[in-house]
Amino acid sequence: MIYLRHADKVHFAVGAMCIISGAFYLAAEFLAVMYCSSPLSAYFLHTISELGVPIGEPFDGVISSFSPAAPLMNGALIAAGSSLAFCLLSFYFLNGRRADFMFPKSKRVSAIICAVLASLGTATVGICHAGSAIPVVETLHYIGASAAFFGGNLFSIITSGCFYEISPSLAVTGKAVGLFGIIFGAVTVALQFLTPFKSLSGITERLTVYPIVLWDICVGVFMLKQNGKNIPKRRKKRRQAFYGKYIKSPHFFVATKKCGLLANLLAKLQQ
Repeated sequence: MIYLRHADKVHFAVGAMCIISGAFYLAAEFLAVMYCSSPLSAYFLHTISELGVPIGEPFDGVISSFSPAAPLMNGALIAAGSSLAFCLLSFYFLNGRRADFMFPKSKRVSAIICAVLASLGTATVGICHAGSAIPVVETLHYIGASAAFFGGNLFSIITSGCFYEISPSLAVTGKAVGLFGIIFGAVTVALQFLTPFKSLSGITERLTVYPIVLWDICVGVFMLKQNGKNIPKRRKKRRQAFYGKYIKSPHFFVATKKCGLLANLLAKLQQ
């Protein structure tokens, strides 16, 4: 059995949650599409927002009968937003020094703001569905969608820079998918509100969301593979140098004098 330190357990849990969250969202969307009246066109001609509109509710001026699995889709969005918040809070507040590595002071505020926007925005999309008869609810839906689009992809770009020292390929991947998502997020907003080509926004919306999901899964896989080994070498050496200096100090031997086994072991190591 492998025993992990507290920090490693948090690291492992966050990595697993990232993978589970991304996989669960993709699976939920696929199932929602399969239950649609026209599953083949759902991925291309219908938006994620439309998948979350319950049967009998208005959407674009008509009563929706498109997505029988709307509760599943909305639940997946709420779960995705909640899991992102859980991962951020767990990694940052429980992981001590490693949180400083993942969120250096120069990027900490911007990373947390983007993560909070993405988390709250995603959950809001699931709670407030599009086409609601209540104008405030529909407005909150589109505000939440925009926050999720841009907050999630900006979070990918910001956090990807933290991986340059240990995995340059992962850092480049994060920046690439983040930029890709932001570009198509802007295109989606333009298609929805500034042009008459709303039917194309189903494709562009997914090209905005999927990069965020891809980044979550990539980070999760990396955390599981590198659990306990993701500290940059220069910081690891500094930590080892500190511990080595402390062990050699006379105060350490005075403090452990009463512990015969430990004292004998250290004495043998010093010979």
